[in-house]
Amino acid sequence: MNTIDPGNSLTNPSASQNTTSPPAQTLGQQDFFTLMIAQMQNQDPTNPLDGQEYLAQLAQFSTLNSMQQMQQSFETLSQSLQSLQMFQSFNLVGRSVLVDGNQGYVAPEQPLQGSVNLLDNAENLTVRIYNDNGQEVRSLDLGTRSSGQVNFSWDGLSNQGTSVVPGTYRVAVEGSINGQTQSLTPQIWGVVQSIAVGQGGKNVSLQLTGLGDRSINEIQEIR
Repeated sequence: MNTIDPGNSLTNPSASQNTTSPPAQTLGQQDFFTLMIAQMQNQDPTNPLDGQEYLAQLAQFSTLNSMQQMQQSFETLSQSLQSLQMFQSFNLVGRSVLVDGNQGYVAPEQPLQGSVNLLDNAENLTVRIYNDNGQEVRSLDLGTRSSGQVNFSWDGLSNQGTSVVPGTYRVAVEGSINGQTQSLTPQIWGVVQSIAVGQGGKNVSLQLTGLGDRSINEIQEIR
């Protein structure tokens, strides 16, 4: 027994009708020249168009055509860069990245590590760790430091020397700069658990342990 394909144009007349190409929405180069030739053929012999006007129309079309080609090139480049960024981001799973933030995750065998960038020399530089109740659990005295990046690490022990419950803790940094105590923005290391990619390969975000979602554009350093 032969099977009849309903999509075959020989047995389904409507199939051939659906293959009709929709009318073009924009004028191409050939359309432009066709219109220009028609304009020349139908011009008033007693009042012909100036040759400079033709040249001006050609220049306008050339400029528009170049802009359209440039736009297409930029769109292609943008798509390529998005794809490259997406594939590169997958290599970050399991690695640590440095991001701005005031929260960090600590666990056994996983100290909370971070840094602070000093624009000037600082005295009495101190890192304070707080739990969810706002209580200070540890204070790290970093002393006097010169301008630049200053690293710090918390081993998960409280000021009393006991191990804290693993989890996320708030980090605050302060120091005396030019005689004034100032709050400073810390940067925290976080382990990349997974990658999320938005529609069309856009908006790549990283899921960091204890730090939540962060845009790939927020990464300051990778190790």
